[in-house]
Amino acid sequence: NFDDMIAHFRSDTTRVEKPKEKSPWIIDIDSITIRNGQMFYEDRQVEAQWDFKDLNIYIPSVYFAGQDTDIGITLSFAEGGSLHTSLAYNLESSDFDLSVELNKLALSTVLPYFRQTFNVSAVEGALTADVNLTGNLSYVMGFSIAGTADLENFRIHDMQEREVIAIERGHVKVDSVDFVNNSFHFDRFAFEGVKGSYELFADSTNTYTGLLKPIDDRGEEPDAAVSIKVDSTAHDPVKLYIREASLKRSSFYYADHTLHRPFDYRISDITLTSRNFDLDAINHLTGRATLQSTGSATLRWQGSFKSMANHNITLNLSNVAMQDFSTYCEAFTA
Repeated sequence: NFDDMIAHFRSDTTRVEKPKEKSPWIIDIDSITIRNGQMFYEDRQVEAQWDFKDLNIYIPSVYFAGQDTDIGITLSFAEGGSLHTSLAYNLESSDFDLSVELNKLALSTVLPYFRQTFNVSAVEGALTADVNLTGNLSYVMGFSIAGTADLENFRIHDMQEREVIAIERGHVKVDSVDFVNNSFHFDRFAFEGVKGSYELFADSTNTYTGLLKPIDDRGEEPDAAVSIKVDSTAHDPVKLYIREASLKRSSFYYADHTLHRPFDYRISDITLTSRNFDLDAINHLTGRATLQSTGSATLRWQGSFKSMANHNITLNLSNVAMQDFSTYCEAFTA
């Protein structure tokens, strides 16, 4: 009995209502703060311990779409030094902009990591750095670096507690390092008070014998299931440029204990300077040094690393005391 009513309202075309377009979900979390915290971290694989204090984390907002998320972290190391980081990260694109300010980190804390590769008894010094990294997390090496790093009173001692190398002060300023394009552009490399030595001993060892651990002793267990893939893609040639490089107030000590009368020789007041160093150009290097107590040496070099066949080297020696080498004369001619 409703057929006539249904027929009256029936239409040959069916009208379908289109759903209204919905706005995408936008989620953000505001004002995440941790103040005056403490954290202890232990790396049992290398037996390293890190004690962090004055830990502060501030995240104004976490954006899951659209805007970058800003994260700021500050902390102090119990052994000395402090760290401040600021990160801007986009969760959609994976782009990041990371600033790191490290102030006088005590390098004694990284001794366990040195011991993974070297047989050393002590590492001393302080590291300060102000570095900016930008890139995308989708590309492991697709980032660039710029900033400065300073090293103070750096020393490494071998297992006999002999000083292997010492650096009183070092400064590096990076204009840009781009691993994708193999481009390394430095404004300055400056080192002062570098001390090195090389000694030969009667048991056929030297200063650096045993300093580097054999691969089997580094805790690196080979994995038979790991396959190594060689990337055959052609890479850009390395582009290295250093506007100014210098070495000042440095010294080198050489000793030979294999002779009947031990021989030793000290080179001090070493100074080396190079400007506008470029792997693709002709470079210049000048230097001078004091030989033992009376002698002196000056050095001038001009050449290109692209061609080892064309180099100009001038070495001038003055007031070198030949009796300093009498020990070798006795050993080979007496």
